[in-house]
Amino acid sequence: MLAQNFKTAAELGLDQPSYDAHVKVLHALERGEMIHTKIERHYDGTYLIEPQVPNGFNMGPRSYVCNSGTCRCILGWADVYTEGGKVNLSTKPMTPSQADAYARLVNPNNANDRTVDEAAHALRTYLVTGEAEWA
Repeated sequence: MLAQNFKTAAELGLDQPSYDAHVKVLHALERGEMIHTKIERHYDGTYLIEPQVPNGFNMGPRSYVCNSGTCRCILGWADVYTEGGKVNLSTKPMTPSQADAYARLVNPNNANDRTVDEAAHALRTYLVTGEAEWA
């Protein structure tokens, strides 16, 4: 495991529970505990998640749960790992630059195609430098 030379919650503009949840997501991504899933949106507004797994990962949605499948992005999984059940980005207002950096983390280009490894790299660089580096 790489050294944990992360910025602090305050430096990233996150409250401590949200920060801790993002660190947990990073560790889960790096340990291979999440599986990249494909999401197809149907004309009737329903979604197909393939494969149907409880630990699905896709940067496109925040969170989708259907049948036996679950698919979440970095923010969606951080919601799961946060005390109280949801990342709270409003308890400690972010500066404009912090908000922009966080938006670039959770809204990458080509979001549906981003892999677990790419997300792990982006989240690690965000926690270390304050800026997500999407490959």
